[in-house]
Amino acid sequence: MLTAKQMDLISRIAAGSSIERAAKAAGVSHASAFRWLADPDFKAALDRSKAAIFDKAISELRINGLKAAAVLVSLMKSKNETTRRLSAATILEINFRVKEEDEIGRRLDRLERLVEKNADLGGH
Repeated sequence: MLTAKQMDLISRIAAGSSIERAAKAAGVSHASAFRWLADPDFKAALDRSKAAIFDKAISELRINGLKAAAVLVSLMKSKNETTRRLSAATILEINFRVKEEDEIGRRLDRLERLVEKNADLGGH
């Protein structure tokens, strides 16, 4: 079971503070912080906290993705030629990346199926 100070340190490190700053703010010594980081339970709790923060950030990006897309589309109607050009270029670049990632995903799926098929046939 982790202590309140350990949980405080975890939340500060997971939020992006350096270990030194997090330790000072949590009221623990640097030595304690580094010793705790070597503890598998502490490290696991830190990893879970970082993952939760990352998941929340991704969720926020997804929620605001449609708004951002709408802004880019509306900027293509700007009277400023540079703004129109940059927004159009950004939209094209995003579309290219999505298409590329889809293609990579399809190719990876095919490779995984081939590996599984080979393994089923007794291959190494």
